Parts: sequence; structure tokens; C-alpha cells
Amino acid sequence: MASNKTPNLGLDVWAEMDYFKRAELNNNFNKIDTSAKQQAEKVSSLVGVNENTFIYTYLSDGSVQSITEKDISGNTLSTTTFTYKTNGDVGTSILVRDGVTTTTQYNYDSNGNLTSTVNTIS
Repeated sequence: MASNKTPNLGLDVWAEMDYFKRAELNNNFNKIDTSAKQQAEKVSSLVGVNENTFIYTYLSDGSVQSITEKDISGNTLSTTTFTYKTNGDVGTSILVRDGVTTTTQYNYDSNGNLTSTVNTIS
């Protein structure tokens, strides 16, 4: 039997003296397969009503890293990037559009509820 688990998917990890069961191996494969399917199902791009395309990139934990808006000719109109707090809440978003950068700081109470945002334009 596995004596440890991996931190992200909870896969079984065996120490040198551990024995293993086929069910544990199958469980690991099922978790990997499910994770791969979820990653494959993430939106990579959307086309808006004005025919602009929104391209999404993701961090390894599945959080949105950035959204880039492109016009029908492929020119970049805007890019928004996100940073996250250790608990997964959005910490900041940085929007760059027409040479103007808008940074939004997100503030939360101790229960994780959004309490305020602060915008800085440069």
C-alpha cells in the first residue's frame, strides 16, 4: 500500500518497502486521465460578436493566466494578465489597451469576500 500522496492530484507514492495493489495503480491512471481531460476542455479562444478573438492561457493549476483580445486581422487590441494570492483569489489584474495600463488590486475580507478594488492607470 502506498505510504504517501502527491500534493496536486493525490496520486499514490510508494516508499521502497511499500507493496502496491493493482487498484492503486488504476486509481492513479484514472486521476491522470481525468486531469488531462479537464485540461483539454479548457477554453483556448472565443470569438465575440464583433469578430474579435479572445485567447486564453492558463497556469498549471487551471487558473486563467492571461486573456488576449485580437481583431479580425490578428492585431492585438488588449491583454489582461492575472496574479493570484496563495489561497487562489485573484490578487491583481493588469489590462494593457491602446498603450494604457490599468492595474486593479483586489482586496478581500477574512472570509474571502471581495471588499474593494483599487485601480491604477499608467
